[in-house]
Amino acid sequence: MNFLNPIILFGLLLSAIPLIIHLLNLRKLRTIEFSSLKFLKELQKSHIRKLKIQQWILLLLRIFTIIFLVLAFSRPITTGHIPGLSQYAQSSIIILFDNSPSMNISDQYGNRFNFAKRITKKLLDQMSNRDEIIIIPMSNLQAADNYAFNSNIKNISEQVSKIKIGYKTINISQSIGVAVELLKNNAHHLNKEIFIISDNQTINFDDFDKTIFEDIRPAIYFLQVAQDGKSDIKNLSLDSIIHISRILQINRPFNLQTKITNHSNEDKKNHIISLIFNNIKVAQKNINLKSKSTSLQDISANLPKNDLVLGKIEMENDALNDDNFRYFGLILPIKPKVCLVSNSQNIYLANALGENYQNSYCEFQQITSSNFNSVDPSQFDLIIFSDYASINYTKIINYLAEGGRAIFFASDDFAQNNELKTQLALPEVQLSSYPSPQANTITQINRTHPIFDGVFADQSSELPDKIRILKEINTISGIPVIQTSIGNLLTEYRLDKGKYLFIGVAPSLEWSNLPTSTLFPIMIYRSVLYLSSLPELSYNISIGSGVQIQVPEKFATGSNYKIIDPLGNEQVLYAPNLPSGITINIPTLEIPGNYLILNNENQPVGIISANINPKESVMEILEDKIIAEMVKAKFKKKITVAFIEDMTSLNKQIQKVRTGSELWQVFLILALLTALTEMVIQRSVKEN
Repeated sequence: MNFLNPIILFGLLLSAIPLIIHLLNLRKLRTIEFSSLKFLKELQKSHIRKLKIQQWILLLLRIFTIIFLVLAFSRPITTGHIPGLSQYAQSSIIILFDNSPSMNISDQYGNRFNFAKRITKKLLDQMSNRDEIIIIPMSNLQAADNYAFNSNIKNISEQVSKIKIGYKTINISQSIGVAVELLKNNAHHLNKEIFIISDNQTINFDDFDKTIFEDIRPAIYFLQVAQDGKSDIKNLSLDSIIHISRILQINRPFNLQTKITNHSNEDKKNHIISLIFNNIKVAQKNINLKSKSTSLQDISANLPKNDLVLGKIEMENDALNDDNFRYFGLILPIKPKVCLVSNSQNIYLANALGENYQNSYCEFQQITSSNFNSVDPSQFDLIIFSDYASINYTKIINYLAEGGRAIFFASDDFAQNNELKTQLALPEVQLSSYPSPQANTITQINRTHPIFDGVFADQSSELPDKIRILKEINTISGIPVIQTSIGNLLTEYRLDKGKYLFIGVAPSLEWSNLPTSTLFPIMIYRSVLYLSSLPELSYNISIGSGVQIQVPEKFATGSNYKIIDPLGNEQVLYAPNLPSGITINIPTLEIPGNYLILNNENQPVGIISANINPKESVMEILEDKIIAEMVKAKFKKKITVAFIEDMTSLNKQIQKVRTGSELWQVFLILALLTALTEMVIQRSVKEN
């Protein structure tokens, strides 16, 4: 038995008042006048005994009258039904409904989401219009002030019918927090209940908030819709996508790798995965996957002639369709603008940059080192330095720090310029020379680096040309790309937001025969594409998350930016230009797909790919005991946490665990009966 007004129980202390009065009356001295001993003898001993019994009965009746009245006002309630008392206590009820992706799975019992809706409507049948109810789809959880209690059962049932599957992973702890806030601040009834209809997936209890709630004792009931959690669910899931290709080239293969998991107990054969660019299927592959295993699958296709790719990998339908697709996005570089800082014409560099080709891969402009001081470097996607006389070093460093890209060739000026070397974090580099018979050679090329990835058909093959180095500035720090016997010939470095390559020889035959080798134009071509590409413009997040994106300075035009969601809806976002740059705060994304960010010139400055949490595909159910301990620990006072798993007799199961009949009417009647009995006996005692 529980009490809705437990504080009234302190009134039971009042039941001691009749006893105290009775004891005080026994101690009072009373003078009885009588004329003779004959009158005393006539008083029957039996009459005295009868009088004492009547007094004790009166005392008990008075005590029980007070007890019954106190109990009636404390509103006692029972668990389940008592014959003749089938009316539940008026309750404020929150129903937390799990509409996360895992609930959309179908097994031998049918679709869980539809089953959960039927269960919720059966639950509503157990409630009356005297109750007040709120239904909360947890995948679309909002702040408490967005909900209001409703006593119209029919209206609430219609709300249940309109609930749609969500794509955000639910958080049971946050949902309980919203429910408790509503019950504390908005509820009108003393009896408070929370019903949680969920598959009790382990992920739902991740990051469980340990905030303790005081001054509230709701009863919490879990209705688990995942059956026993042990049935074999024939489901494969796409868990992630990895971009293998780091250099994006139109009409050239773009390689992807996707992680796929087989969650069933059966091997899967000839399962089809497809690659889609801008709603067009461009590749397809059959895969075989053993039971309870994970595999990395490669798939590729040529990139289209577009400035952006809204991509997707998808699989055949199975038990859970929402994890059969995964989105990604690419912003393809248009012809990069390249500036060559050189004080003389260099035929080797000019040819490598495509100066004499009609359809060059870049827009090429050459300026002298002194003229560099008067231009705005941010207008270029990449700057190549081969001469450094009279150059403004601070301007170079600022350009790199703000996200610029550059290639630095070695030169005699560079070797002697300690200030520039220090600012580029290259203070240890030294100039080395070799006589022709003892020329240094290339010993290793990092063929997994994006610049050379896929260039060599045989990863172990030797270079077609013998590179002879007569003079070089070798480095030992950074990311080595090409190595010689004493250090690095081509090295990648990062400086704040920028990135640059250092080539340890000048583009001159006085330093090496590299400019005339077949390696040189490939190295320059792929270095330009690598440095001018902006993979950081593509973001991948889980649904239900927001993200901050940093707009590259060359795309930073104004403060208003536009986001276009997968359904084509547009929203304007304000991004002030701060000293740290322009940062756009993207709000929480609720549906899967690619979101495109445009500046006020309609240039794409970012693609956000929102996908469901891959843990939604892991059908692990948390044990009832662990759930009960976690939930009870959030409340300072002892609460009831019960679990309903047998849905075949839901009405009886709910009656078994739910707070049932109010007994205040019974105790009020008992108080009236004891009071009337006391009055009758008291009158009889006076007459006697």
